Amino acid sequence: MKIETIYYLFVALMTFGLGATVTAYVPFLQSLGLSLGEVGLVNAVFWIVFAGMEIPTGMKADGKSRTWSIKWGIALQAIGSLLYLSAVGFWSAMLGEAILAFGMAFVSGAHQAWVVDALKTDGRANDVRRAFGTTAIIRGACMLVGGSGGALLAVISPRSIWIPHFVMMIPSFIIVCRYMDGKGEPAKRVTEREALKKSLDLLRSSRALKWALVAFIVSGMMLPFNHYWAPYFIALAGKTSLTWIWPIMYLSLMPGGWLVRRYVIGAHEEATALCLSLVAIGFGMGLIPLFGGIFFPILAVMLHEIGRGALEPLMDSFVHHRVDSDHRATYASLQGFIGKAGFALTPLLVWFGIHNAPDTIETMANVWLVVGFLMTTFAILLWLVRPNGHESGS
Repeated sequence: MKIETIYYLFVALMTFGLGATVTAYVPFLQSLGLSLGEVGLVNAVFWIVFAGMEIPTGMKADGKSRTWSIKWGIALQAIGSLLYLSAVGFWSAMLGEAILAFGMAFVSGAHQAWVVDALKTDGRANDVRRAFGTTAIIRGACMLVGGSGGALLAVISPRSIWIPHFVMMIPSFIIVCRYMDGKGEPAKRVTEREALKKSLDLLRSSRALKWALVAFIVSGMMLPFNHYWAPYFIALAGKTSLTWIWPIMYLSLMPGGWLVRRYVIGAHEEATALCLSLVAIGFGMGLIPLFGGIFFPILAVMLHEIGRGALEPLMDSFVHHRVDSDHRATYASLQGFIGKAGFALTPLLVWFGIHNAPDTIETMANVWLVVGFLMTTFAILLWLVRPNGHESGS
């Protein structure tokens, strides 16, 4: 089986399982009795755990084995989904969220590093950005199907969205064991401590990677959209609206990945493309509550999703082109540690700002307006100080 096919199949299975949970994730938490503020607080815990485990799991992926790390990540996510299946309130939800974050930290960075080095070993380093662009399209399609299925399951019981998430971990584990073992490892393996030292030295010396890290932190400002889109549109258009709004959202995600896959982006243009994706995300989110009816808010959502579809493959390509093989997973985890700690700041500030506010559509609209405006502003500032060139130190 081709390297890309293995990777695409793995991403498809994992994304389908996650997709089944996202449409009804907030309604599920609300069914446990959580307020909108507590939803943000639980998510902040997710990002704190995720960030805290990024570096040790990334070091293990480079020092021991990337597939070993991915296997542990799958196993922990399966446990997390079972914990969520039995959750009864705020604290049990927080435990399930923390275990899921722990598992995702093991997979984060390791699977991207796997495909980059597997392609390089195969003599096809130039196919990396194309592979990431195709992955974004596949991820969008699987989120679309999984999310639609999850929305239908949630009509029966919001808790049932965690069943397909658990089930998808089984074939994902089999794919890793059968097809990924023995591939995608660095040609020269260094110790975990050496991988961390190289990653820290690279970040200190590279203006481009420092810039990318700030851009990554800014991208975390999209999180309030994740948290509130479902209850917002339920209030706007009824509970059944999720079954058709979700497909529109994720059909809009795929053009972003297609654009990255289709067009050759020079090294000097990567930073500009990243900033454009951030502007689309922030501006689209801020536009949603400015219009009445349903048509124009949906157009704003589509703009937001196109930006999101382009962001991940652009960020992965920008970073992995500037990091050597032997510490690739560790560097990705170092970026994840710092960046996702920044991710936690957004839901914490939202919780602080609205914890006494009513759980209404107006509260959600105000959050999107403020955060969308700030994200757009930061994206423009990033463009003004963008790096040029392809070298790691640029």
